[in-house]
Amino acid sequence: MTTNYVYILYSKSIDKYYIGEDKDIQERIEQHNLGFYNKAFTKQVSDWTLYLLNNM
Repeated sequence: MTTNYVYILYSKSIDKYYIGEDKDIQERIEQHNLGFYNKAFTKQVSDWTLYLLNNM
């Protein structure tokens, strides 16, 4: 069984939080910071850091 995580990211440059869910947190944070998804809210900056992590 795969464990999924709920996570909260924080960007200091725009002073915003983002809530997401995934099973591979490190890879997902990298995707957020690289602008992997063209229309994603997180694409606007590349300084997202993990603020909180909780397994489901």
